[in-house]
Amino acid sequence: MSTCHNSPVLPAFSRWVGVLGMALALSAAGCALVRGTGEITPGESEPGRDAGEGSTGGQDGSGGTAGGGAGGGGTSGTGGRMMGGGTGGANPGTGGTYAGTGGDGGFGGAGGAWDWGNTPKPPAGKATDFLTRSFKSDSTGLTLPYRLYVPPSYTPTKKYPLIIFFHGAGERGTNNMNQLTYSLDLAGPGVQHQRPAFVVAPQCPDNAQWVDWPWAMGSYKLANTPKSKPMTAALELIAALQAEYSIDSTRILATGLSMGGFGTWDAIMRSPNLFAGALPICGGADPSSAALLKSMPIWTFHGSADDIIPVTATRMMVDALKAAGGNIRYTEYPGGGHNVWSQTYSNAQVLGWFIDQHR
Repeated sequence: MSTCHNSPVLPAFSRWVGVLGMALALSAAGCALVRGTGEITPGESEPGRDAGEGSTGGQDGSGGTAGGGAGGGGTSGTGGRMMGGGTGGANPGTGGTYAGTGGDGGFGGAGGAWDWGNTPKPPAGKATDFLTRSFKSDSTGLTLPYRLYVPPSYTPTKKYPLIIFFHGAGERGTNNMNQLTYSLDLAGPGVQHQRPAFVVAPQCPDNAQWVDWPWAMGSYKLANTPKSKPMTAALELIAALQAEYSIDSTRILATGLSMGGFGTWDAIMRSPNLFAGALPICGGADPSSAALLKSMPIWTFHGSADDIIPVTATRMMVDALKAAGGNIRYTEYPGGGHNVWSQTYSNAQVLGWFIDQHR
């Protein structure tokens, strides 16, 4: 039998990225990230007036405003912005495939600007909120360190969603701490107060990957790529947690970034009947197997200027899922590099959409 173990020590956690500093810097400079051009343009963006009152879509990314009322998109750099206080809609518009070719109707309304200074960021969770545990897989012999967030309101008489987070290559190891670097937003009090959910973050060993495939090559063939030992153990860990806690089997969700973006796609393609939804960020998968996921809600993200994992890896999956009739949303950050997960995980609308998915 595979086993889970609690550690008696909760390691301190203080590492965080500088996305807030970047946001403050851009805000102070009066800048906004413009969809469709990938430029930082001082002074061109105008705020959306109120929910539902933004200007209508214009020539650049005119795929419709965000559902529920962010400022509408206009000409690149002058569209409405999603402001704070919950003015943005929960769902994006439905324009073209990616920014630069019609826009995807993303956060700020189709073609509108991303307002770094005013977009609400929910407070992140704390490392000490996560249990420190390990899981041994009998089938692979691998022991995965993992951290587990249990909702404070947990009661066995209710069913709860479970989110599995697949970290990136830089967080591999055995310290059972690094994998929390970018996953704390999933356990933030704002998100968890409205949508209590378990969050499990396993740690992949050094010199291993969630998917045994070179990232720079982008897409891969599922049939020619055996399931890795860390992925096998991670999927077995989900089953072990289902046996231990009151998990809603219709609300098991997967997300991850970079190496973990590949891991997210790989997990849902290998176990499509297990997962209710997915949020892969700057990853890649097998477009020829997209039909396996045509019934699953997926929102995927990538930077157009990613120099680590080619944006074509995500674009190909999006195109394949659309062709298969899938339920796919795609946000491409114009000019965005490899790290687009900070602004994605810090967006309350994205996390709310994600946790609300069910089979």
